[in-house]
Amino acid sequence: MWAGTSDEDQLRAYAVFRTSRTAPVGSKKPNRLGLYDMSGNVWEWIEDCWPEDYQGSWKDREDGLKAMGVDCTRRVIRGGSWDGPGIVRSTNRAMDAVASRNHFVGFRLAQDVP
Repeated sequence: MWAGTSDEDQLRAYAVFRTSRTAPVGSKKPNRLGLYDMSGNVWEWIEDCWPEDYQGSWKDREDGLKAMGVDCTRRVIRGGSWDGPGIVRSTNRAMDAVASRNHFVGFRLAQDVP
């Protein structure tokens, strides 16, 4: 229930998708934890380098990439931007070049609450 629901018929109340632009932060309902905008709106940059497959743990892959001297010019993006409901899933992943700049990829800011 990352987005607030797993039911695609109800997802529009929680996530921005099937539109032609982003929406203001907090314009949809929060999930059960009170968190807004956990799905949709923009793809999220992830620190991970783009692997061609999902074999092994990330820690093993990271050490292997460093040992091979791989330049991580492509990074993982997740979350589907404002595309359809199947693409909005947090498990959906794609890649984008590190030097790329566009209007549909962003990142999430978080703050610890004392």
